[in-house]
Amino acid sequence: MADLNRFAGFTSPLRLARDPYLSREDKMSGLATWRSMVERFCDHDDSEDHWRLMQEINRAFEGLGRTS
Repeated sequence: MADLNRFAGFTSPLRLARDPYLSREDKMSGLATWRSMVERFCDHDDSEDHWRLMQEINRAFEGLGRTS
């Protein structure tokens, strides 16, 4: 199984969202892909870690929405 706590070398959704070298669109796309991976690999999984990761991804999305 994939390590869902990492994506494209990023150790957290916030780090991805704060990367100064990525465009807003790249950040949104990366977060969407990360979220899809979590949903696909953790379908019906009530793990606290996966729930926390989804919350972090959602917060990163919200942060990007406020900066637009």
